[in-house]
Amino acid sequence: MEQIKRILQHHFGSTSWEIERTEDGLQNAGYIAQNGQMKVFVKFTEATAALQRLGEIAVAPRVLASGIDGGKTYVVQDHITGEYPDWQWFANHLPELASCIQRYHNDQPLTDLLSQQANIDYHGHITLDLAQLTAQFTSLNAEALHTPEITSAFEELKSQAKRLQPTRLVPVHI
Repeated sequence: MEQIKRILQHHFGSTSWEIERTEDGLQNAGYIAQNGQMKVFVKFTEATAALQRLGEIAVAPRVLASGIDGGKTYVVQDHITGEYPDWQWFANHLPELASCIQRYHNDQPLTDLLSQQANIDYHGHITLDLAQLTAQFTSLNAEALHTPEITSAFEELKSQAKRLQPTRLVPVHI
């Protein structure tokens, strides 16, 4: 928590932050910090530039600050609260969801930024994805899911993948 206080003091000047560790988040430690009316989210990540761009195109919280502290790269973002919607909400808001996805899917600066880090080509992506799918498929309950129909469909998918023609790579999820 001292590192988070140091980061916040550096960027915002105040030392009276209430800080708590988030329970959500699968990959990186996240912290919620509040000082009066200001509430921010702090996380350690190497994806600073991508998060900055996602905030600029309004599909992720705005990045307020970023830097390196103690050898760790971090971002400070606006804190946004809410509840995960149920399936009906998604069904009722498909045009809004499609618009949001199009914003990052078609954003050339984001694509260029993410492509700089890619060290494999189109066919490399397909090969890697198929290897991951195969590993996941073989780890599933063989009795329930390895029926002739499912196994045949999976083999057809792998066969079709060999015939795929390169296309422009774009961001597909955030």
